[in-house]
Amino acid sequence: MKLFTNGIMNYGRSTDREISFDADGNPMRKEEGNLRKVRVFIDALSEDKKGRYDDGRYTNASYEVSLDYDDVPAKFKPTDISIIHDRKGDLGSFTVQRIEFYDLTRTIVIWI
Repeated sequence: MKLFTNGIMNYGRSTDREISFDADGNPMRKEEGNLRKVRVFIDALSEDKKGRYDDGRYTNASYEVSLDYDDVPAKFKPTDISIIHDRKGDLGSFTVQRIEFYDLTRTIVIWI
């Protein structure tokens, strides 16, 4: 059974989106070594834009990310992931809070 997907999860050695500069001083994205991408289903558990700090606002969010066993290696245990929703765009980089492996449905669920 194939899982319905609505986004992409990036995981691997480098999921951060740091900016670096080329020889002319122009900004460019950092090379993302060994970064792996997989199609996933993203479900927002909480997503509010009520957060405030001195210079602006932030979004407080938590997500549940589901994916198929067959889409990742056997020793899959990421600590940080970034997710991109098909309609909402880049949702950001997150630290993995919990991973559950469901053998019966061959599904992995990640809480971030």
